[in-house]
Amino acid sequence: QKWLRIAAFQHSHPKALVRLGNDALEDAKNLLHSSSSTDRSDSSHGDMPSELIDLTLLGRACRLYYLAGEAGAAEGYFNLGHLLWTGFPADEEDETAVEMLDMESSSDFGIDTLPKGDTNGIDADRAMATLCFERAVDMGDADAMFFLGVNLLSVDNASSDHQRQRGLNLIDWAATAGHAGALNYLALFYLNGDAGLDISPCLTEEFVDRLNL
Repeated sequence: QKWLRIAAFQHSHPKALVRLGNDALEDAKNLLHSSSSTDRSDSSHGDMPSELIDLTLLGRACRLYYLAGEAGAAEGYFNLGHLLWTGFPADEEDETAVEMLDMESSSDFGIDTLPKGDTNGIDADRAMATLCFERAVDMGDADAMFFLGVNLLSVDNASSDHQRQRGLNLIDWAATAGHAGALNYLALFYLNGDAGLDISPCLTEEFVDRLNL
């Protein structure tokens, strides 16, 4: 832990920041399932910035993921996006669709806009999560392409054709990068076709070829 913090806070090492973010989130999960109601985030680390020490475990995880993304780790933005997408504890019943980005308001996105969290958790924020996924996509993260693409394709309304087409494009990009989930998804997608995007079901031979990929 000491060397991870040195790598993260003295050298802005992106993977070290991601690892510390994962540790903070794991500690928050353990706290959730313990009998204690006290946030046991360790405040004894003199090598950790004071603005992180003073936060809850969830607030710390959010900021560590953000800092990792800013330092060049797409995984940081992806992990932050996933945390904000589900909230904590995760709301499995929330069927809210992916948010369309308001580019004007998204320019205000930064470390100070992240939720600080409390001992009870953080609320889901699909708009901010989508922005995190978009940043990960811009950095070439195939997991973010697949996740965002699937959710864009799930939108079903009269004005969603452009949004759904972009979702398909994102999954195509992830598949081109070798993402196994994206390749499997596309095999089934083209087997069934999609009337909204004017895509007819493919032949069995094409399905087999796609599945073999």
